[in-house]
Amino acid sequence: MRAMKKNARALLSIGAGCLLLVGGVAGYRYLFTSGLEQLPQKVCSGAVDREIVIRALPPSRSAEEGDRSGSPGQHFFFSCYVYAGDDSTLSGEAQAADSSVTTWVKFYEGKRGGDELVRIKKGPVQALSLPDGLVSVHVPCTPQRHDSDEAVQSYALVTEARTIGETRAEGDDLRQAVTDFAYAITKHAYRSGGCQERISLPTDLSDANPRSRNE
Repeated sequence: MRAMKKNARALLSIGAGCLLLVGGVAGYRYLFTSGLEQLPQKVCSGAVDREIVIRALPPSRSAEEGDRSGSPGQHFFFSCYVYAGDDSTLSGEAQAADSSVTTWVKFYEGKRGGDELVRIKKGPVQALSLPDGLVSVHVPCTPQRHDSDEAVQSYALVTEARTIGETRAEGDDLRQAVTDFAYAITKHAYRSGGCQERISLPTDLSDANPRSRNE
């Protein structure tokens, strides 16, 4: 009987040790991979939901976010970046531009050859998604103190966003995450940049029907 009790205590000690080890490993993983979760719920002055960033970037020990913006007008811009550790970045810039939709599309067709260019249109908003996590958004936007007929082509707000380095998502999931990031920046810039158009922007682009460049 004493031998049985002794063996039972030994097993309990081993089990407790294993639980402590597992708990220690779990704590270690959280401590050193929860950098993104420690960011504000909305990053870049409230422009982007943290969950969008978490979908795009891999877990990391540290994370940093920030933004910059210019004064409303013809040269207005808004930029947002998120660093996950030293090797992964999600960033984008929205800026006022004089560019028609046709010119915008042709630019990105030439930039990456256009072979895998996916085009999304929802109301007045259009987005182009390219391989390797590059997305651009185009929305009409006449800057303050300017008339729309002053533009050589047409006034717009053009955003470009991309990932650099390792990512959490891949393929279509990465395209959607970066598209959501780019569009969040666009909406923030549209409001803070003082676009004269009174356009009702869609909530998101996730349920828009994507089209290839050949459609």
